Amino acid sequence: MTDIAVDQPDGPINKQQIRTERSTHRLLKAAAEILVEEGVNALTLANVGERAGYSRGLVTTRFGSKDNMIRTLVERMTSSWAATHVEPRVRGKGGLDGLLEMLREMRDQIARKPQDVLALQALLFDALNPASAARPPILDYNASLGRLVLSSIEAGQADGSIRSDLDGTREASRVLEGIRGIGFHWLLTPDGYDAAAALSHLIALVEEHLAVG
Repeated sequence: MTDIAVDQPDGPINKQQIRTERSTHRLLKAAAEILVEEGVNALTLANVGERAGYSRGLVTTRFGSKDNMIRTLVERMTSSWAATHVEPRVRGKGGLDGLLEMLREMRDQIARKPQDVLALQALLFDALNPASAARPPILDYNASLGRLVLSSIEAGQADGSIRSDLDGTREASRVLEGIRGIGFHWLLTPDGYDAAAALSHLIALVEEHLAVG
Protein backbone atom coordinates (compact mmCIF):
# COMPACT_ATOMS: atom_id res chain seq x y z
CA MET A 1 0.00 0.00 0.00
CA THR A 2 2.49 2.52 1.19
CA ASP A 3 5.75 2.98 3.00
CA ILE A 4 7.90 6.09 2.62
CA ALA A 5 11.28 4.46 2.98
CA VAL A 6 14.71 6.00 3.22
CA ASP A 7 16.71 4.90 0.18
CA GLN A 8 20.13 3.51 1.01
CA PRO A 9 22.95 4.89 -1.16
CA ASP A 10 24.82 2.40 -3.32
CA GLY A 11 28.54 1.90 -2.84
CA PRO A 12 30.65 3.47 -0.08
CA ILE A 13 28.77 5.48 2.54
CA ASN A 14 28.70 9.16 1.65
CA LYS A 15 27.63 11.51 4.46
CA GLN A 16 26.21 14.05 2.02
CA GLN A 17 24.14 11.35 0.31
CA ILE A 18 22.81 10.24 3.68
CA ARG A 19 21.88 13.81 4.65
CA THR A 20 20.20 14.31 1.28
CA GLU A 21 18.19 11.13 1.60
CA ARG A 22 17.14 11.90 5.15
CA SER A 23 15.94 15.36 4.20
CA THR A 24 14.06 13.91 1.22
CA HIS A 25 12.39 11.44 3.56
CA ARG A 26 11.36 14.22 5.95
CA LEU A 27 9.99 16.31 3.09
CA LEU A 28 7.92 13.43 1.72
CA LYS A 29 6.66 12.59 5.18
CA ALA A 30 5.58 16.22 5.61
CA ALA A 31 3.83 16.06 2.23
CA ALA A 32 1.93 12.94 3.33
CA GLU A 33 0.82 14.65 6.54
CA ILE A 34 -0.49 17.67 4.63
CA LEU A 35 -2.36 15.42 2.19
CA VAL A 36 -4.18 13.70 5.05
CA GLU A 37 -4.89 16.79 7.13
CA GLU A 38 -5.63 19.40 4.46
CA GLY A 39 -5.96 17.72 1.06
CA VAL A 40 -4.12 17.91 -2.24
CA ASN A 41 -4.89 21.58 -2.85
CA ALA A 42 -3.03 22.57 0.32
CA LEU A 43 0.09 20.74 -0.84
CA THR A 44 2.66 23.37 -1.87
CA LEU A 45 6.44 23.41 -1.87
CA ALA A 46 6.40 26.17 0.73
CA ASN A 47 4.00 24.30 3.04
CA VAL A 48 6.00 21.10 2.78
CA GLY A 49 9.28 22.89 3.50
CA GLU A 50 7.83 24.69 6.50
CA ARG A 51 6.31 21.50 7.95
CA ALA A 52 9.58 19.59 7.52
CA GLY A 53 11.71 22.42 8.89
CA TYR A 54 13.42 23.35 5.60
CA SER A 55 13.28 26.30 3.23
CA ARG A 56 11.14 26.37 0.12
CA GLY A 57 14.40 26.72 -1.81
CA LEU A 58 15.54 23.29 -0.66
CA VAL A 59 12.20 21.74 -1.63
CA THR A 60 12.41 23.35 -5.07
CA THR A 61 15.98 22.17 -5.52
CA ARG A 62 15.07 18.65 -4.47
CA PHE A 63 11.90 18.18 -6.54
CA GLY A 64 11.69 21.08 -8.99
CA SER A 65 7.90 21.32 -8.82
CA LYS A 66 4.85 20.19 -6.88
CA ASP A 67 4.04 17.69 -9.65
CA ASN A 68 7.48 16.06 -9.40
CA MET A 69 7.15 15.91 -5.61
CA ILE A 70 3.80 14.11 -5.93
CA ARG A 71 5.21 11.63 -8.45
CA THR A 72 8.17 10.92 -6.16
CA LEU A 73 5.84 10.42 -3.20
CA VAL A 74 3.67 7.90 -5.06
CA GLU A 75 6.66 5.99 -6.37
CA ARG A 76 8.30 5.81 -2.93
CA MET A 77 5.08 4.69 -1.26
CA THR A 78 4.20 1.94 -3.72
CA SER A 79 7.58 0.51 -4.73
CA SER A 80 8.96 0.55 -1.20
CA TRP A 81 5.91 -1.16 0.25
CA ALA A 82 6.04 -3.93 -2.34
CA ALA A 83 9.77 -4.57 -1.96
CA THR A 84 10.01 -4.21 1.81
CA HIS A 85 6.80 -5.84 3.00
CA VAL A 86 4.90 -7.74 0.31
CA GLU A 87 7.68 -9.68 -1.41
CA PRO A 88 9.22 -11.15 1.78
CA ARG A 89 5.78 -12.03 3.13
CA VAL A 90 4.56 -13.92 0.06
CA ARG A 91 7.89 -15.56 -0.76
CA GLY A 92 7.43 -19.31 -0.94
CA LYS A 93 3.64 -19.02 -0.89
CA GLY A 94 1.61 -19.59 -4.01
CA GLY A 95 -1.94 -19.42 -5.16
CA LEU A 96 -4.57 -18.70 -2.55
CA ASP A 97 -2.07 -18.52 0.33
CA GLY A 98 -0.02 -15.89 -1.48
CA LEU A 99 -3.07 -13.79 -2.33
CA LEU A 100 -4.41 -13.90 1.22
CA GLU A 101 -1.00 -13.03 2.65
CA MET A 102 -0.76 -9.99 0.38
CA LEU A 103 -4.18 -8.81 1.55
CA ARG A 104 -3.17 -9.37 5.18
CA GLU A 105 -0.11 -7.20 4.58
CA MET A 106 -2.39 -4.42 3.33
CA ARG A 107 -4.42 -4.73 6.51
CA ASP A 108 -1.34 -4.78 8.74
CA GLN A 109 0.14 -1.73 7.02
CA ILE A 110 -2.88 0.26 8.19
CA ALA A 111 -1.94 -0.52 11.78
CA ARG A 112 1.74 0.30 11.19
CA LYS A 113 1.41 3.54 9.23
CA PRO A 114 -2.20 4.68 8.98
CA GLN A 115 -1.31 8.24 7.99
CA ASP A 116 0.86 7.13 5.08
CA VAL A 117 -1.85 4.76 3.86
CA LEU A 118 -4.44 7.55 4.02
CA ALA A 119 -2.10 9.82 2.07
CA LEU A 120 -1.92 7.22 -0.69
CA GLN A 121 -5.72 6.95 -0.68
CA ALA A 122 -5.93 10.72 -1.14
CA LEU A 123 -3.61 10.49 -4.15
CA LEU A 124 -5.54 7.52 -5.56
CA PHE A 125 -8.70 9.57 -5.71
CA ASP A 126 -6.95 12.73 -6.85
CA ALA A 127 -5.77 10.62 -9.80
CA LEU A 128 -9.38 10.56 -11.04
CA ASN A 129 -8.56 14.02 -12.38
CA PRO A 130 -6.92 13.56 -15.83
CA ALA A 131 -4.66 16.55 -15.09
CA SER A 132 -3.43 15.18 -11.74
CA ALA A 133 0.31 14.68 -11.38
CA ALA A 134 -0.49 11.57 -9.39
CA ARG A 135 -2.43 9.97 -12.24
CA PRO A 136 0.43 8.33 -14.25
CA PRO A 137 2.20 6.67 -11.28
CA ILE A 138 -1.14 5.75 -9.64
CA LEU A 139 -2.36 4.10 -12.84
CA ASP A 140 0.92 2.16 -13.02
CA TYR A 141 0.54 1.08 -9.38
CA ASN A 142 -3.10 0.08 -9.81
CA ALA A 143 -2.31 -1.94 -12.94
CA SER A 144 0.64 -3.63 -11.21
CA LEU A 145 -1.51 -4.56 -8.22
CA GLY A 146 -4.19 -5.93 -10.53
CA ARG A 147 -1.63 -8.08 -12.33
CA LEU A 148 -0.31 -9.37 -9.02
CA VAL A 149 -3.80 -10.38 -7.85
CA LEU A 150 -4.58 -12.03 -11.20
CA SER A 151 -1.30 -13.96 -11.25
CA SER A 152 -2.02 -15.24 -7.72
CA ILE A 153 -5.49 -16.39 -8.77
CA GLU A 154 -4.16 -18.08 -11.90
CA ALA A 155 -1.42 -19.76 -9.85
CA GLY A 156 -4.06 -20.95 -7.39
CA GLN A 157 -6.15 -22.39 -10.19
CA ALA A 158 -3.06 -24.19 -11.48
CA ASP A 159 -2.09 -25.62 -8.07
CA GLY A 160 -5.66 -26.53 -7.11
CA SER A 161 -6.08 -24.07 -4.22
CA ILE A 162 -8.52 -21.83 -6.14
CA ARG A 163 -11.65 -22.96 -7.96
CA SER A 164 -11.01 -23.65 -11.63
CA ASP A 165 -14.57 -22.72 -12.67
CA LEU A 166 -14.02 -19.04 -11.91
CA ASP A 167 -13.00 -16.35 -14.39
CA GLY A 168 -9.63 -15.20 -13.06
CA THR A 169 -9.78 -11.74 -14.62
CA ARG A 170 -13.25 -11.08 -13.22
CA GLU A 171 -12.27 -12.29 -9.74
CA ALA A 172 -9.11 -10.16 -9.74
CA SER A 173 -11.22 -7.12 -10.61
CA ARG A 174 -13.59 -7.88 -7.75
CA VAL A 175 -10.74 -8.11 -5.26
CA LEU A 176 -9.33 -4.79 -6.48
CA GLU A 177 -12.78 -3.19 -6.34
CA GLY A 178 -13.12 -4.32 -2.72
CA ILE A 179 -9.75 -2.81 -1.81
CA ARG A 180 -10.55 0.49 -3.51
CA GLY A 181 -14.03 0.65 -1.94
CA ILE A 182 -12.56 0.24 1.54
CA GLY A 183 -10.00 2.94 0.80
CA PHE A 184 -12.70 5.35 -0.36
CA HIS A 185 -14.86 4.81 2.73
CA TRP A 186 -11.84 5.30 4.98
CA LEU A 187 -10.82 8.49 3.19
CA LEU A 188 -14.32 9.94 3.61
CA THR A 189 -14.59 9.13 7.33
CA PRO A 190 -11.07 8.45 8.65
CA ASP A 191 -12.10 8.74 12.30
CA GLY A 192 -15.26 6.68 12.12
CA TYR A 193 -14.35 3.78 9.87
CA ASP A 194 -12.33 0.70 10.82
CA ALA A 195 -10.46 0.02 7.58
CA ALA A 196 -8.43 -2.84 9.08
CA ALA A 197 -11.61 -4.63 10.16
CA ALA A 198 -13.11 -4.06 6.72
CA LEU A 199 -10.04 -5.61 5.09
CA SER A 200 -10.24 -8.58 7.46
CA HIS A 201 -13.84 -9.07 6.32
CA LEU A 202 -12.77 -8.82 2.67
CA ILE A 203 -10.04 -11.40 3.26
CA ALA A 204 -12.55 -13.82 4.75
CA LEU A 205 -14.93 -13.32 1.81
CA VAL A 206 -12.14 -13.81 -0.74
CA GLU A 207 -11.00 -17.02 0.95
CA GLU A 208 -14.54 -18.38 1.19
CA HIS A 209 -15.36 -17.55 -2.42
CA LEU A 210 -12.12 -18.67 -4.08
CA ALA A 211 -11.11 -21.71 -2.05
CA VAL A 212 -11.73 -25.20 -3.40
CA GLY A 213 -14.19 -27.23 -1.34
